[in-house]
Amino acid sequence: MKVLITGVNGLLGSNIAETFLKNDWEVIGILRQGANISAIQDLPVRLAYGEILQWEFLKPLVEEADLIIHAAATTDMSGQQLSDYAFNYDSTEQIIKACLLFPEKKLIFISTANAFGYGDKKQPGNESLAPDPLFLNSFYAQSKLKAQHMVLDACQKQQLNAIVLNPSFIIGPRDAKPSSGQIIQKAKSVLAFAPKGGKNFVPARDVAQAALLAGLSEISGECYLVVGDNLSYKEFFQQCHSVFHYPKVIIPLPNRLLIWAGKTLEYLAQTFQFSSLLNTNNARILTIQNYYSSKKIVQQLNWNASSLPKAIKDCYEWMEKNPS
Repeated sequence: MKVLITGVNGLLGSNIAETFLKNDWEVIGILRQGANISAIQDLPVRLAYGEILQWEFLKPLVEEADLIIHAAATTDMSGQQLSDYAFNYDSTEQIIKACLLFPEKKLIFISTANAFGYGDKKQPGNESLAPDPLFLNSFYAQSKLKAQHMVLDACQKQQLNAIVLNPSFIIGPRDAKPSSGQIIQKAKSVLAFAPKGGKNFVPARDVAQAALLAGLSEISGECYLVVGDNLSYKEFFQQCHSVFHYPKVIIPLPNRLLIWAGKTLEYLAQTFQFSSLLNTNNARILTIQNYYSSKKIVQQLNWNASSLPKAIKDCYEWMEKNPS
């Protein structure tokens, strides 16, 4: 069996590749020329260099594979308009087009948990809730939601065989950028500043296992939140401390101060034409309890989350051995 993975050199793509290899699949990974392959250099992945948007490149790869996993995405949160994330939906449209030519193929599309409404610890968000307007102010979230709708629409109207996975904040090894591993780097400091809000954290290898289960399933046209532990930022940093004894001191960030900083940086970025990861909307997101439930995927795909402290440890140790 062959699986084609886009974004194979990313945090999630590399963990998906590792999981499928361990289950005796042949893995083909799509990469752009010059891409950093440090996350997969120890894996026997067959690399195909090219552009997903180039039909002559993509079509034969889709035809060859039994399963296609679309994990590639533009994730930089500093984009100033939806078109900065056009790759996320344009590439999905191209992959859908290719998969529809071969009805026996199955597509697993990696979306985001923020395509659904969040909740608190007592009543976490689920797949029945519409996305919150706060996240719809994020151009990244808009682009992923647009791509998700493309997949589900093709399932309904054109019999596309596909499942959408909606992971939360992914933590794990093989984070070469680093991406989410930046929060681990922050935790390695003596001081860590913890916003009042929180989010859901899920091990990368658990999301990869969900992709395997989804690929083997006969289910189509469904979305599944792939989520782990609902933690405040303070609780997350406390788990980091239990793993590698940092941060030494956790300082809470008042909501008003955080939002003021977001507004200030947003104004300065617009005035002086530079990119800032912190803006008004992102600051507000850091103040909320952004929590989700994995009940649906547990019941329907027999999936379960594993230990988050182990994922933190694996991420920390991998980055220590592979400094960016």
